[in-house]
Amino acid sequence: MILTDVWGLYKADKQIQGYSPQTLKAYYVQFNLLVNSFGNISIQELSTNSLKVYLGKAAEKLKPSSKKICYSLPLLVGSGICPLDCRYLLYSPVD
Repeated sequence: MILTDVWGLYKADKQIQGYSPQTLKAYYVQFNLLVNSFGNISIQELSTNSLKVYLGKAAEKLKPSSKKICYSLPLLVGSGICPLDCRYLLYSPVD
C-alpha cells in the first residue's frame, strides 16, 4: 500500500471517530510534508530509522516555543497499517 492510500483509510477512520475537520486538515498538512520528503512510496519501504531522521529534521525547523508540542505521525501511529512499531517515535522534547 502506498502512502496516499494510507491517508484515505486513516482519514475515514478518524472521521468515524469524530475528529474535527480542522484536526484532519492539520494532519493532512503533516502528511503532505511526509510524502514530499519520502515520495509516494510503499508503506513497507519506510523504516523506523528513516522516520526518526525525518522527525529530527522537522524539529530543527521549529521555533523554540513550538518545540513543546508533541510530534507524532498520526498517519502511522495508531493506524494499524504501519508495519513498524511506531509508538515510540512520538517526539516531545524536554526543556
